Amino acid sequence: MLPPDKNLHATVPPALLDRIEQAAESERLTLDEFVTELIERGLKRSGLDDVLAYGRRHARERGLKPSDVERAITETRTRDKEHGH
Repeated sequence: MLPPDKNLHATVPPALLDRIEQAAESERLTLDEFVTELIERGLKRSGLDDVLAYGRRHARERGLKPSDVERAITETRTRDKEHGH
């Protein structure tokens, strides 16, 4: 059995609340559903940002440029195709 949902209280400017309510209505979602989706997307994006920051940091430490990364990706994809992956 799943634990019950918990309530979250947030204060937002009236104009922003209007936009949120309109967007939820246009997507045929309740306000709770819409806000939950927004938070989940934000958390996923935050995780992606962490991965990208990790990649940038390691590339910088190794002196790699974007063109180096693009070339490595192309080489790997070519090699994978040649080996049937």
